[in-house]
Amino acid sequence: MFFSVCGVSSITYSVFHAFYGTQPFNLVSSIKSISTSFFPLLATTIVLKLIFFFISFFFSFLFFLFILGTQLLIGITLSPYFLGFSTAVLVVLPMLFVMFYLQVRWILVPVVVVLEPCWGLEALRRSASLIKGMKKVALILLLFFGLVEGLYLWCIPVLNISLMGSQNGIGRTFDWRHIVLDTVGKSILLMIYLLFNIAANTVLYILCKGIHDNDKCVNDYVTLPLDDNV
Repeated sequence: MFFSVCGVSSITYSVFHAFYGTQPFNLVSSIKSISTSFFPLLATTIVLKLIFFFISFFFSFLFFLFILGTQLLIGITLSPYFLGFSTAVLVVLPMLFVMFYLQVRWILVPVVVVLEPCWGLEALRRSASLIKGMKKVALILLLFFGLVEGLYLWCIPVLNISLMGSQNGIGRTFDWRHIVLDTVGKSILLMIYLLFNIAANTVLYILCKGIHDNDKCVNDYVTLPLDDNV
């Protein structure tokens, strides 16, 4: 979480200032931005995780009451098939709907914390107000990056298991060098994907801010200035 918060802070700061052309990409200034937004961003991240935890706990508790009521009060023993169907209908689907709805409304929360003097619940309200009129775009970003990340994280263990399995009934020997290089390569690809995700959310924040705050600078896209030393 430490490196994640640092990455979100520095990438958001760099993309925002590069978009407006206020300063070139500079590693030193990006690292300095971490000191001002690290603790607010960390606290807001914890608040978000607690909210989603209590939402999942609430739906699980409702399902527990449903099972307890049918078995003790009514005296009905549920079959495993009906139990699985009830879990999907009463817990999984409603919980996913609520979480997706909140994630769409709060997609700009990390960017707001880094670029504006607010954090916690205030940042959640600010994100919800900025995203009005752009919820479809936010939903598309969530689905796209979530699908890519899910497939990527699912393919990594499946591929590793297949590489470590047996071939023609003969067990393969472990090649730790191959495993380390494979892990490092896939981690770099995942890091690049997360960078694109943060950059896309930052650009979405700029567009939403231009719409709601009448920021005329958003209409004048500038060429990204590059530091010759980088």
